[in-house]
Amino acid sequence: MKILIAIDCKEQVHPGLAVLLTRSWTADSVIRFITVSRGIDSIGDMLGVRDPSDFYVAEQNRVNHILNKLTQLTNEVRKVLPHGIFEERILSGHAKEELLKHAEHWPADLVVVGSHQQKFIDFVLLGGVSQLLLEHAPCPVHIARSPERNRDMTEPQNILVPLDYSSHAYATIDWILRQNFRRPCRVRLFTVLPRHEGDFAREKDPELANDMFTRIQETRVNAITRLEQFAEKMEQQLGKGAVDCDVQEGSPKDEILKAAKSWGANLIVIGSHGRTGLSRFLLGSVSKEVATHAKCSVEVVRPYQLEVPPEPEPEEEDKVRRPEEPDRIPHVIPH
Repeated sequence: MKILIAIDCKEQVHPGLAVLLTRSWTADSVIRFITVSRGIDSIGDMLGVRDPSDFYVAEQNRVNHILNKLTQLTNEVRKVLPHGIFEERILSGHAKEELLKHAEHWPADLVVVGSHQQKFIDFVLLGGVSQLLLEHAPCPVHIARSPERNRDMTEPQNILVPLDYSSHAYATIDWILRQNFRRPCRVRLFTVLPRHEGDFAREKDPELANDMFTRIQETRVNAITRLEQFAEKMEQQLGKGAVDCDVQEGSPKDEILKAAKSWGANLIVIGSHGRTGLSRFLLGSVSKEVATHAKCSVEVVRPYQLEVPPEPEPEEEDKVRRPEEPDRIPHVIPH
């Protein structure tokens, strides 16, 4: 496995290191620490250096300083993770373009980028670098935030997994099961359904209202049943009682963020880049919003990289929408 860790050398403690320390890596795994430096011309202009010899010395000192910090970081991680291959790289140019280009050409299996979101400038950086990686990186992207709530390796890690009704859910589960977590894990599978309580309340025909209420209840039961099927599969690897299920109604983004905060999630693992309108309900804009606003780390998975069952076509009733009805998760339970 190839893991690309984007490093900001100005940080004393990089939040992305938690990804390395909480998972086990095979001996052939390559962990590459990368930092991006601005181009030589722009640095010279910024420092006001005019003498070429002075500029050369200053530039060499700066590069050596960055390389030394990367080497120190690698040595510290190697003490905890004796297995694996560690590398350092310094790229020149703009962070967004260079990180994306390197992730594609290497190619990386996982990209880790840090974010504290403590200042406005941090938010702008997140919106630039990480958003570009989320949209275009050819692999899962981990947005790391610190501090992590549980640093004791004996304490369980709470992982919230929002799932929709598409085949992307299978790939998200598969990705989690492929990670060898060193810490005990508690996983909560989470589905958000549209809020419908007002629909049947406004229906004047009692028979239609009752039928609508019954369908809503059946949809909720089916959603829970589907999550329990995933939970049973995951518990075979993570252990009995390690996975629970929750179904809520409302706005997907709001409910996911609320659940992560109230449960004390350390990590949210969510699928991204649906290819249809229905998939975009959760897998497109919602994953970006969650990655941007969550207080914990977020790992965005690219399902189309993995072998998953074909996505079922919605039934005819789900293809018909009232003009005022928003896009929603279809009531089709894949078997």
